[in-house]
Amino acid sequence: MVELNREQVLGDGVLILIDMQNDVVKRETDGRYELPSERAAFVENCRSLVEWTRGNGIPVFFVKVDRRADGSDVPAAQLGSARRARLVEGSVGNQIIDELSPAEQDYVVVKRRIGAFHATPLDLYLRCLNKSTIVIGGFATNWGVESTVRAAWDHDYQVVVVSDACAAFSDEEHEFAVKRTFPARSAVITTAQLVG
Repeated sequence: MVELNREQVLGDGVLILIDMQNDVVKRETDGRYELPSERAAFVENCRSLVEWTRGNGIPVFFVKVDRRADGSDVPAAQLGSARRARLVEGSVGNQIIDELSPAEQDYVVVKRRIGAFHATPLDLYLRCLNKSTIVIGGFATNWGVESTVRAAWDHDYQVVVVSDACAAFSDEEHEFAVKRTFPARSAVITTAQLVG
């Protein structure tokens, strides 16, 4: 288990939130996006993290998926139903949820695959900012968050996973990542442990 060093986060950290987009986090009905009640606490924890990090001068990164309307950039392994019009560049579904709207000073990193490091400028931004500690949350725990945690570890970053600022499609998937996968590669904490 990697231990949290709060001072390291304050001096050397960034917050990265994964896939906090309407098409991912919310449910769409008749063109309106609504937050499912079971995800309200998780989104509120993400909002608290954003507020705390901005208040402490810590850079905030929103990582999001952009897709072409024709689906030609969907991974070959997801052919078929995954080619439907989701996360299309410029669409409402592609936008970061209103509860977490990026501020002018925040970074928005576009990815085309699951992990935030693959074929994106994220590593370059972090190195230019001279940051080596990543605080991470987002959706889904066992997909984008886990892939990014593994890649961050491979890139020699210190990683802090905020477990209650992550969510998955099932409690079982979330718990497995939080209890089995993350502790070998990161500190695992709650929002309250970081923001006080």
